[in-house]
Amino acid sequence: MPENMAIENRVNNKPFQSSNDYIIKNAEVTNDNGTIVEIANLIAQLEIYENIERPFLTGRIMVRDDANFIDGISFNGTERCRIVIEQPLTDGLSIELNFILRKIDAVRKVNDQTEIISISLLEESAFNSQLRKLSKSYTGNPETIIEKIFADSNLSLDMPKISSAQSEQIKYLIPNLTAFQAADTLKSRASTDNGMPFFLFKTMNEPNIKFQSLEEIMATPPWNENKPYRFSQAFTNHALNLTKEELSYIVEKFSYATRDDVMTLVEAGAVTGNVDMIDLTSGVKETFTFNAQDMFQRLYDANILSSGEVPVLSSTYKNDYIDLTNAKSINISRVIMNSTYNDYKNLLQEETAAAFKLDVVRRALNNLLFKNSISITVPGVHYLTGVNKSIGTQINFFYHNNDSTVMDDLASEEELKDKKRSGKYVIYAARHLFVMNKHTVDLQAVKLGTEK
Repeated sequence: MPENMAIENRVNNKPFQSSNDYIIKNAEVTNDNGTIVEIANLIAQLEIYENIERPFLTGRIMVRDDANFIDGISFNGTERCRIVIEQPLTDGLSIELNFILRKIDAVRKVNDQTEIISISLLEESAFNSQLRKLSKSYTGNPETIIEKIFADSNLSLDMPKISSAQSEQIKYLIPNLTAFQAADTLKSRASTDNGMPFFLFKTMNEPNIKFQSLEEIMATPPWNENKPYRFSQAFTNHALNLTKEELSYIVEKFSYATRDDVMTLVEAGAVTGNVDMIDLTSGVKETFTFNAQDMFQRLYDANILSSGEVPVLSSTYKNDYIDLTNAKSINISRVIMNSTYNDYKNLLQEETAAAFKLDVVRRALNNLLFKNSISITVPGVHYLTGVNKSIGTQINFFYHNNDSTVMDDLASEEELKDKKRSGKYVIYAARHLFVMNKHTVDLQAVKLGTEK
């Protein structure tokens, strides 16, 4: 049995004590002189941030200092902090995180002997990356170059989990950048054959940095496909009759963080427009038209969107018989220099309009992702298991509609569902909050299609 599956089964078979329980087993702070201070009992609040656009974790810790902690370690912003968290289950898995105490954000004096101190956390690899710049030439595909950069960076990073990126062999001369800056530049130029963007990110539960396409993420079914998260008062009202596992899928807070703003998408070139590509090396100019409707059709053809979904941009608005996605509302010009290296393409080189169009599609999809987005707060039990279920995964979400003519006790779930806000979402960012013996997770989730 694969290791991840074994972990998953072991976690799922554990009895829930509570869907919010956690234990901070250790929180060791080490200063530059090697002095170690255990502060687990001083932590009033801990926040860990994951983001699909960042290959490292950040966070914030609030310490109740009545033990001379700050003065005792002579805090200066380079202290290492090793935190070990687990769920208080029979064989709970430990999650170990390594940060630098980057800076003190705020201090509040409680009395003469006690302060509440808020300190920013930065994962140690990101701190160390900032200390060293690379000026080196690499060749290969974007994913293989990223692997080489991390191998050469001496950051003690686990190698990325690589997915294939659409690109021929390129040559990339890193112009005095950090390893993470160079990797982010390469990531921003990678796309699948359908123009889907790639993400380079780090999760709290897994040691490897991931390099994964939106296409691969959307092709993987939601991990809670048959047990959707629910924001429903009727469902919550029956909490006393629900099992602890069922309680773990109740959404505590919901906000519709949507950017249903077509005008901004039009201005960003994510809907339609003319594109000019000018090669300064040869003087050749390629011109083509970008159309979001054609882009979504390509996603249907590739089964990235199903026939049961409507694109997030599906307006039939017309002006003078020209519909929204066929109007030439913006003109994008891009200057490139091809054939600057022998045998290899340069980082920005595209030789055909079709290849260049993939880059335009990738940029459009990055904007369209946020047209329908949500923010939800959920219990933390599923996010402290050693298996990633947060950023870079899909979740299933149920949102109760606003139709007062439908009786909850008599209607089917389909009749009660708000189809625009329910459905499959990709988790884009997560904020883990550990406070008052309660672990909750604020999820920002996005999608490209809504249910019909």
